[in-house]
Amino acid sequence: MNKSYARSDVLNFYKELPFNYYEDLDIAAKSIRNTNFSNVYPVLPPILKKGVKVLDVGCGVGWFVNAINFHYKEYGSSASGIDYNSTAIKRADEIAVRLGIKSDFSETDLFRYKPKNRYDLVSSIGVLHHTNNCIAGLRHIFRNLIKPSGSAFIGLYHKYGRKPFLDHFDKLKMKGLDEDQLLKEFNVLFSESNDKQHNLSWFYDQVLHPHETQHSLAELMPILHSEKMELVSSSINKFELFRKEDELFEKEKQYYELAVQKIRKKIYFPGFFVFLAKKDGVKI
Repeated sequence: MNKSYARSDVLNFYKELPFNYYEDLDIAAKSIRNTNFSNVYPVLPPILKKGVKVLDVGCGVGWFVNAINFHYKEYGSSASGIDYNSTAIKRADEIAVRLGIKSDFSETDLFRYKPKNRYDLVSSIGVLHHTNNCIAGLRHIFRNLIKPSGSAFIGLYHKYGRKPFLDHFDKLKMKGLDEDQLLKEFNVLFSESNDKQHNLSWFYDQVLHPHETQHSLAELMPILHSEKMELVSSSINKFELFRKEDELFEKEKQYYELAVQKIRKKIYFPGFFVFLAKKDGVKI
């Protein structure tokens, strides 16, 4: 059996309040109906319109999976999700029912999951940096979950872009601000909806989380190369075309100063990036 790098403290933390959790099911369903991947992740619609099978690793309350099954069913695409958190899985199922769609969610440890049939696209957004070994998680996805013709869509905290946000709240904690005061400051930066439970779930995730790591494209590219994965695009340059990977490595170094300026202007900037990679030599 594969060694697991899942953390019990992270699991217990999210069982108390899963990330992106709406108290009102109707608001949760509405947020998915209003999801537009062309605006959020513009590299995904061309893939999702090809009738692909998708797996979301660390699916939480099912936003990504339910959004695909709601918006791309007509193209023949379907998504399923795995997560270690039974509380989140239960909510994901409830939202799918409210949307009138069929979504498959299962309570599963990523590091011990080896499906019989692999997937065209495997996503993991904001999950692997909360494990004890992000790189092992990436390798497991690349080796065991993706088809030879498949792709991976990965989201992680950024080495440079995350630090100013963490520093800002660490300073407030050092000054003795309590949880209510920290929440008030967070809400100055972030106010996503009128659902207080939803905003609270983001606050806990961003400010009070028990464990996270930060990463960069420059750090991850040797891993991708060793696993025969080719970088297609990244939010680092707003998913635009690039000639050499080095261009992105230089650009991502600017994320620190960008994050500093955002914090100074009281603009929410968590320091997060995503990238799309595919098996070498495979056209998307």
